[in-house]
Amino acid sequence: MENSFDDNIEIKLPIRIEAKAVEKLIQTKMIGENIKSEKDGEVTHYAEVLDIHLSKSEDPNFDLALDLKLRTLTTFFKNKELDLRVYLSLGFSEEEQQMFIQDYKIDGETDNWLVDKFIQTVANNVLYSKVKSKMNFKIQPLIEKQLLELNEKLRNKLEARDGIYLLGALSTLRVSNLTMDEVHFYLDILVKGSALVEITKLDAPA
Repeated sequence: MENSFDDNIEIKLPIRIEAKAVEKLIQTKMIGENIKSEKDGEVTHYAEVLDIHLSKSEDPNFDLALDLKLRTLTTFFKNKELDLRVYLSLGFSEEEQQMFIQDYKIDGETDNWLVDKFIQTVANNVLYSKVKSKMNFKIQPLIEKQLLELNEKLRNKLEARDGIYLLGALSTLRVSNLTMDEVHFYLDILVKGSALVEITKLDAPA
């Protein structure tokens, strides 16, 4: 009798990612970035991103809130620190395996009318496109490293308990859904692969 376990499993696997890990990723991509625009070959620098933090939006119309600390770079507003909150509504394309920004709202009013006009100009003309480009990313590459590590362990037999081992390989991985709460992102992963349970020790019943 021939036994084959090639691609003999297909499951939906929920994965939970700490929001702090996503925040760290966004900080790596955005802190130190210059918010600038270019027109007719002339570059205008508006501000530098000093810090950024991620949280669940308290506005029910949005998913996330990004708190940004900026340092202004324009001639008129030089070296002034500004705090902005950007509310973001997230979207996910299963076909493209990509998360993206669907909508946004800027909250950064001060007691200074000129500063508020500067904030609105920067936010609507430049900042949104910067945040949008940094927040649009494919999810699958973010978890491929962990998948490769798991496959390596499965190839070498992963011990579940004394005398029981799990071996195999995951061949296909696709994200089918993305949600979040205050502290976690949740992914539904469709996994296809092969698995085999190997028993090397049998205990006689008492």
